Amino acid sequence: MSSTPLNLTPCCEQCDTPRTYDQFIANHTTSKPLGLFEAHDLCAICQLPYGSENLTFEMLDMPLEITNILGCRHVFGSACVKQMSWDNIDGRHQCCPLCRTEWWLEPDPLNCDITDAIKHRRSENIARDFQTDYGTARHLLYNEPEYADSYVPFGLEELWSKLNLTHMIGSALATEAIQKRIQKLQEGRIISIAEIAYHPKKVLEGNLMVDPFTFNNYHLPINSMKHAILGTLGSMRGSRLWQMYIDVVPQMNGVRDESCLVAIEDEWMKMFPND
Repeated sequence: MSSTPLNLTPCCEQCDTPRTYDQFIANHTTSKPLGLFEAHDLCAICQLPYGSENLTFEMLDMPLEITNILGCRHVFGSACVKQMSWDNIDGRHQCCPLCRTEWWLEPDPLNCDITDAIKHRRSENIARDFQTDYGTARHLLYNEPEYADSYVPFGLEELWSKLNLTHMIGSALATEAIQKRIQKLQEGRIISIAEIAYHPKKVLEGNLMVDPFTFNNYHLPINSMKHAILGTLGSMRGSRLWQMYIDVVPQMNGVRDESCLVAIEDEWMKMFPND
């Protein structure tokens, strides 16, 4: 998506044009009492009742109403709105999931003119999401001299690879063919309690849903699903499948269709027949 604002109409006296996430939360949202909602009233983002625990932020997903923005008065869980800010790291618009009204514009993390507070928040997000240290994330994003000695070179290379792979996964998930495939996988499924509790950025020990043989998280939003798939590829079986893909594609003359997947499956059965 473009980093050019969708709407350059001035917002309000308190906000810039376009508004930032912090301005959006401060000036255009209102917390609603939990007592106004029934158990069957669900957040449209996570599909859970308001007041449910968000494991990523270890906070309750309390109802948050959008206010003073023309065309949008929807209510979402506060933790889910916060998650949208954390997921969106590449300088683009964030819009209402229901009506597509523009909420805020995330600053480009590579833009050195942004404030130090935003740089700090983005670097913390990257460090947390990709399990690295703050100095490595900050140096990769902004290449600031003061962080040049605070990272391990191998860690920088590994983080860059993960970010690049995550971008590739996100691009693939956004294609029409993959979207149709995901919709088919979603049809008729009953989401289990374990799947509802699953958070791709906070994988608990023993959570088998990072295994490609049991991956079933097709109910997740695209931004969350790409992190779940990244975790899947990082598992032992996922790493094996990824390496087999790298080995098999040249043998298929670069063909990347269903026959390629069949070849990978045949190779897997030869090497790991009891797995």
